[in-house]
Amino acid sequence: MAYWLWSMFNFILPKHFKMKKITFILFVLFCFVFNQPLLAQKDRTLTKGFSMKLGLSILPQEYGLDYATPGVKAGTQVSFQIGNQWYFKTNEKTAFGIMVNWFDVAFSAGRSEILGERIAKGGFEASLIELGPLLTVKLADKLALDGYYNLRPTLSSSAILNDSANGFTAAGFGFLHAVGAGIRYNVLYAGLELNLGNIKDASLFDTNQPTTELRKIDLKANHVRLLVGMKF
Repeated sequence: MAYWLWSMFNFILPKHFKMKKITFILFVLFCFVFNQPLLAQKDRTLTKGFSMKLGLSILPQEYGLDYATPGVKAGTQVSFQIGNQWYFKTNEKTAFGIMVNWFDVAFSAGRSEILGERIAKGGFEASLIELGPLLTVKLADKLALDGYYNLRPTLSSSAILNDSANGFTAAGFGFLHAVGAGIRYNVLYAGLELNLGNIKDASLFDTNQPTTELRKIDLKANHVRLLVGMKF
């Protein structure tokens, strides 16, 4: 298993910065082009709808573990989420409601070199049914500002491996928090989201003894991500 993980990282990491940038740019272009036929349609600022968003984050060094490993970078993270938002009380300028992200999946990868040895650090997050309050303020026709909080039930895992596929893996489940704000123009969305919290009592394993738990740790999950996408 450890060898397979390292092979995957070794294949992906030399290309991941370039590929993630290309994917992110292509998604933004897709959103822009897809938005054009909808520009003449109704004002969607204070109406319920379906959303999909792509996220990009530069992760802090300690992300995925309970400590910062000197010289080992957590790298960048790409995420994708699909959700809905509903409004319960509205007037001409504001609306209160609820935001639900049905699933939110993220993959991160980073590579470092310490004393001539390559070190890979990777992570995976999967959140289901993120839920929380939403406030929307209409700024102009088809232009709105969203602010929200989400509670995020999250499965998180991370790995640090060297050239020989030796290292540590960790995994756990817990509840994280997200606070965000974004601007919507028609169906287009762009915003920032602060993710907070730790996955407590996660299991840490040595790849040389993959079935024996070394100890319990807290997986740090704090990071900020840029989100772009569409709300229909």
